[in-house]
Amino acid sequence: MNTQKNTEKLTDKAFSRLWITSIVGILICIACLCSTTWAWFSADQSAEGNTVQSGNFNLDISVTKEQSSSTVESREQTLGDIEITELSNGKLSCTLEKGQYTVVLKTTPDTTVSRGFCKMMVGETAYYTDSISTDATDSFTFTLDVIEDGTTVLFSPAWGVPAEVDVEWNKTLQIGTATTVAQQETEQQE
Repeated sequence: MNTQKNTEKLTDKAFSRLWITSIVGILICIACLCSTTWAWFSADQSAEGNTVQSGNFNLDISVTKEQSSSTVESREQTLGDIEITELSNGKLSCTLEKGQYTVVLKTTPDTTVSRGFCKMMVGETAYYTDSISTDATDSFTFTLDVIEDGTTVLFSPAWGVPAEVDVEWNKTLQIGTATTVAQQETEQQE
């Protein structure tokens, strides 16, 4: 009997150790789970000095009417800057009469990209300048040949490289409706 009682006590003692070890293990697991959950939801990632900002490409646009050789007006009367209106959507607009104009596009100091272009809308037709580099010292200059009075031109600076090019640096771009161009060619032939 003595051996049996001794065995029972060892079993009770072993059971108590197992029971206490299990409880301590469960408490450790609960503590780890709670601290991991708290760490997950309280984590904050930040990096000082790193900001995400989109590219900015802005242009100063100057449109000047060229002197007509058929006019006897003084140079002061025929030459002059055309008023350009800034619209709320970031576009610039001007209304031009028939004639030739010198257009000068120069990047502004707040430009943050290395390259851009200018999209010009005349009615439903879009025209694109060649790529304008922001590190160039020269302005992007071209001649605008307007063939119809009251032509409104919308200028939209955009960063990147144009998909198509309608006007290159120091070249001429003729704008107006196709019917007006055909009528003008017919009149010149007569």
